[in-house]
Parts: sequence; structure tokens; C-alpha cells
Amino acid sequence: MAAREMRMIGEMRFPGRTDIISDVRIYTVRWLAIEHPESAEDDTLIYNLRLLTTEIAANAIKHTLSGRWKRGTFRIRVWLGAHSERFSPWEHRSQAGCGSTFLIEK
Repeated sequence: MAAREMRMIGEMRFPGRTDIISDVRIYTVRWLAIEHPESAEDDTLIYNLRLLTTEIAANAIKHTLSGRWKRGTFRIRVWLGAHSERFSPWEHRSQAGCGSTFLIEK
């Protein structure tokens, strides 16, 4: 799916600490549930979203300055398309992304 067919439904900056990962999961699930309330009943979709969010946050913390710098942060962006969601982690101290974009097909 082309990026232009997707729209951002959520974006937030988080501290680069492992104890914040559960908050990241809560926010991403909430963003999706607000946009598509019926998705809250799809256990497989919610499970995959939580799993993917955990992986994204943990990788941002472990492999970028977000987790190594005392005041490091990372940002999660979530886009929604007709048939998929896209997640991108971004490190606070650079304009370049962490190099990963993840898709979940509905």
C-alpha cells in the first residue's frame, strides 16, 4: 500500500527507558481503538499490535541513543490505511528513523 493512502492516527515521544514499554503499548492500542472501535474486539489484531509495539520500543531503546543517553527519547508514529497499520520508531536526537517500518495487515 502506498504511503499516500495512509494517514497518521497517532504520534508520541517516549523516554528511552524499558519501564515505559507498557505505556507505549497502551497508547498504540488506544489510537487504533479510537479510529476503529470495532478493532478492539479483534483479539489477534490487538495481540499483534502489542507484540509489534513491544519489539519497536525495545529496539529503539536498545539500539539507538534513545536508551543510551540519559535524556534520550524515541517517538512512535502510527499510520492507518484501508487494510493495514504502519508503525515507525524515530530517535529523538536525529531526524533519521531507526530504519524500520512495520506493517500489520488487517
